[in-house]
Amino acid sequence: MKKITYLLTATIFMFYGIISTLAFDNSIELSENIKFNTFTTTSNNYVSLYNDLKNDNTKVYSENIEITQEQFNTIKDKKNGLNNYVKEQSKIIKEKAYALAKEAEQINAMNKPAGYESIDVIKILENDNSDNTITSEQYESLKQTEYAKAYLAYLQHKKEYNQYVTTFNSNVEQKEKELKSVIPSFDNTKWEQLKLLETSELANRYTLNMPKTSYAVVWIKASLNNNDYYNVGIYCAKEAETIEEPKIPEEPKTPEEPKTPEEPKTPENPKNPKTGIKEYSIYTVLISLVAASGYVVARKMRKFSK
Repeated sequence: MKKITYLLTATIFMFYGIISTLAFDNSIELSENIKFNTFTTTSNNYVSLYNDLKNDNTKVYSENIEITQEQFNTIKDKKNGLNNYVKEQSKIIKEKAYALAKEAEQINAMNKPAGYESIDVIKILENDNSDNTITSEQYESLKQTEYAKAYLAYLQHKKEYNQYVTTFNSNVEQKEKELKSVIPSFDNTKWEQLKLLETSELANRYTLNMPKTSYAVVWIKASLNNNDYYNVGIYCAKEAETIEEPKIPEEPKTPEEPKTPEEPKTPENPKNPKTGIKEYSIYTVLISLVAASGYVVARKMRKFSK
């Protein structure tokens, strides 16, 4: 029996941080290999460079841009709003995708309608018999079978899922633009080089220059082999709270992938950011893009993370 396919795996969502680019120059890439530590006035403050950026030839710079309390709160509120939206909607999308895979699995377990064992029923239903594989009378009779009803319902649910994901992606892009619009960019004439603090097998740490203002945007630039990499955070001298990182629900076991001779179109890949960001005196806002695992990636995303 020929079967249907819905491309899902147990790693639909890999949450490494909210994906985005807040730099004003779209050619600028933001790197997940640059990370802030907890930024306080009572401990050593540093940034860590990982993977390819953990290199003796890497030059690391920072730039502190003074902002007002109002600007700080605006950035923080927009970031949290985006995080919360992505967290809530990602959970819903994951549940919808799982339900759709289960639906496909149930159809795969059904027998093809009597008299149609040698005919590609799936192709006929998907194309609404547009190539007249069977007569109109046969097609109307086929659509009344339990198998056809289940499969046509599945196609409708998949369409609704794709529409939901498209709306989700559009909303995330808009919220990212709104967040981008309130973060000051760096001035290339004001970078201060950082000194290497210590090195380990995993990372090189560089002493971070403390902002001298109550509120600041803190940009980091790492230069290696004529390429520049960035990350950015927002700083508040008085705040030292932490916000518990939301727990992403465990990925349910995905049913065995159905198979089909002609694979239906995979739904557009949703954004896959991690939604919880621990917040200390410094709020790390950006991180580089991470491709979503388990889906055919429809487009690249950028993410925010600690």
